[in-house]
Amino acid sequence: NRNKQMSSKINFGKWEAIYVLVLITCTQIFLNMPRLVVEYAATAGWLLVIYVSILCFIVLWVILKLYKDFEGMDLIDLAEYLAGRAGKIIVGIVLSLYMLFISFVILREFSENMKIIALPLSPISYTSIFFVIGMVVAAYFGLEAMVRINAIAMPIIIISYILILIGISDHFNVTKLAPYLGFGAYNLFVENIPRISLLSGIISIFYMAPFLKSYKVIKEVGYTGLLISAVMLTIASLSYLLIFTYPIATENFLPIYQLSRIFSYGRFFERFESIFLIVWAVSAFLYLSMISFFTIYYIKKAFDLEYYRPLIIPVAIIIFNLSLIPPNLMTAIELENNYFRSYSGIVSFVFPLLLLLACSIKRKLRSKRRRKEKHNEQA
Repeated sequence: NRNKQMSSKINFGKWEAIYVLVLITCTQIFLNMPRLVVEYAATAGWLLVIYVSILCFIVLWVILKLYKDFEGMDLIDLAEYLAGRAGKIIVGIVLSLYMLFISFVILREFSENMKIIALPLSPISYTSIFFVIGMVVAAYFGLEAMVRINAIAMPIIIISYILILIGISDHFNVTKLAPYLGFGAYNLFVENIPRISLLSGIISIFYMAPFLKSYKVIKEVGYTGLLISAVMLTIASLSYLLIFTYPIATENFLPIYQLSRIFSYGRFFERFESIFLIVWAVSAFLYLSMISFFTIYYIKKAFDLEYYRPLIIPVAIIIFNLSLIPPNLMTAIELENNYFRSYSGIVSFVFPLLLLLACSIKRKLRSKRRRKEKHNEQA
């Protein structure tokens, strides 16, 4: 029955799904991530990214191992399997609120950054509304259209990102990485374990699971997407530290934008930040569109609604109004750092792990009971 439902749904290609994972995990590069890892681990910020990436690979390996017997099911399907309709609704509400929180905080940050960089005289509602309109239009076109557009845009975004790094490479200074363990080994390897939340976007593989063709594809998408994301985040952090000395590196607004401003390659390639602004805006639009769509999709699925489109405008209005609640950019950044970064690891890694463990136990108990009943019938 489930296979029949899956066959009627959209199927993503492997690389299309990988690009979605990379988008959701790496968009933070264009916000505050390089500065955040410096705050967490000083000059060892880039090592912190490598460390939490290894932790993430281990956790993802365990989660995917448990997921093997539940191919084609997303987190709401797993909750329904475990606890029926009540579990489905509870998990659907939790995930929807989680993504709603991400949506309005990131919308506010992108809007504030756009206002500071390009539209200093415009009110924040003016810059926000353009992103919201884009989210609404994308949601009406549907997930397939968003995934296809993202598959076209992501290679361009990645190439632009690489060009920025090439253009600033003449300014790299390895001595700025000393001391190499930052605040020390204990801080790096023990106190910063919760920073695995930097890669919390990898949970989106389970949002897309029903649309992927097989368990093998899901594994390939998960590991490849995580590897690409880890490399991009590490290079961004390392490049930032090779340019800006600690503690100055903790004070910069929009780190990658600051790097793009010093881009210089010969006499004719300068002022690259204007191109960066376009790439940055496209990344913001794609990220917000994808996250807001999954918010709507999970609300629809949790409450067994027939159509998702009637939810698009109400959810967009809620996200827009919530984004205006923080009085300024610093408050929005604090919301992200103090709440999202603190608890997203629980929602992204601990919650799916516990859910899959419980489902695996239930499945084994059910199989054991069936074998026992069959044995009794034969006897």
